[in-house]
Amino acid sequence: VEQAVATLLTEAREKHHKISLSVPDVEIECDKQKIMEVFTNLISNAIKYTNEGGRIEVIVEDRGEDIKCCVSDTGMGIPKEHLPKIFERFYVVDTSLTRESGSLGLGLSIVKEYVRMHGGKVWAISEVGKGSKFFFTLPKRQEEEKEKEKEKAKEEKGEK
Repeated sequence: VEQAVATLLTEAREKHHKISLSVPDVEIECDKQKIMEVFTNLISNAIKYTNEGGRIEVIVEDRGEDIKCCVSDTGMGIPKEHLPKIFERFYVVDTSLTRESGSLGLGLSIVKEYVRMHGGKVWAISEVGKGSKFFFTLPKRQEEEKEKEKEKAKEEKGEK
């Protein structure tokens, strides 16, 4: 998470944003490059769609079997009718900012794909004029690792 924020600090400072992080010391089994891209896409969008001097918060919560992540901003928000579609490939909420940025509508679809690839879920809540919150969950261990541990436990008990 810190690495994703570090790559975007210049952009955030140019817009005088305040970025806060709350990240516990937790380890998960994942493709680190893909999960960094998830954070980078979400934080980059928060920076891009938040007016100058806004707040962006990144919170990671350890929930035992999984982690829950939230990237929130005080940006322009997304109209409710668009929320069900924002994770679709090439979907763009048409605003002057999206036209200026040349957004192709791929970032959030990549977020969804990478999170699902890891067995997690992704969703968003938003209010126009107040900002957005993007959430995702990731299991701490991938299914194949859980299966290996079950097999090992059975072998130790003498089961087959």
